Amino acid sequence: GYVMSCFLWALSSEICESFDWGPVITKVVMCIDESLDEKTLFVDDFKVSCSREYNLDGSSPSKIDYRSEVETNQVGVTELYISDEKGNPLSTGRYLTFALEIKPDSVDNSPINYKNDYGKCSYVNISYIIELLPNSRVRTTDGKELSFFQTDKWGFVGLESFVPDGFDFNGKYKSKGVKLTYGTFTPKGSPSDDDKTPLIVFLHGYGEGGEDPSLVVMGNEVANLASKEIQDYFGDTGAYLLIPQAPTSWMDYDGSGESCYWVKGSNGHSYYTEALMGLIKKFVAQ
Repeated sequence: GYVMSCFLWALSSEICESFDWGPVITKVVMCIDESLDEKTLFVDDFKVSCSREYNLDGSSPSKIDYRSEVETNQVGVTELYISDEKGNPLSTGRYLTFALEIKPDSVDNSPINYKNDYGKCSYVNISYIIELLPNSRVRTTDGKELSFFQTDKWGFVGLESFVPDGFDFNGKYKSKGVKLTYGTFTPKGSPSDDDKTPLIVFLHGYGEGGEDPSLVVMGNEVANLASKEIQDYFGDTGAYLLIPQAPTSWMDYDGSGESCYWVKGSNGHSYYTEALMGLIKKFVAQ
């Protein structure tokens, strides 16, 4: 018979990609302490569930408290294979990648939560529970059976987002007491002093206000504007991206979060107009 091979823990990381409908966890990569026989890997020998924890008021999940809610649902797995730590396929190795089933109309694998009551998006604490089912066919390369304790959020080691090189999310701008955060993308082209480089300014929707521009980039597929396919349209220089972020929403009437749409006689006034134009002019000048 086989000799049982047990290990106590399996560490997992997550690969996040951005699509038209928003960011999605597409892969879970699990680090194990045995080399596995790829011929013995079958999707239906595992059960994978996604646990999403978020605050009910739409605030950041960095401090989960009594307002939090946890959703746990089983998710589909489309492929199972041996890989490196980033989910790239290998013939042998100590990483196991679960390619997840993703759907535009499902939030199960989304690292972002949208609360309609507050009109805001926020990141969630997301982790995956991976269970090896009884009588599995998984074997190590030397023929041993495999056994491990299911993963949980304590085995989670990080979320890796596929955002192209050249992005920076640390911009801050202040004008007459009005504060904006912003992200940028710097193209690889090096224009001469006589050349002009195009600039794309992306303004987010109602849900992506706050103080984390990465939420704007991931939530709206802005990362695609930095892709080679899009940048090639702008010749040798490529194009800069400026991604301003309002603390509330762009159509905030007075900075309190009240939309100008509901203020009689506002004529579309935005509290952030002057600061936004100041930021654009400063970025162009620099």
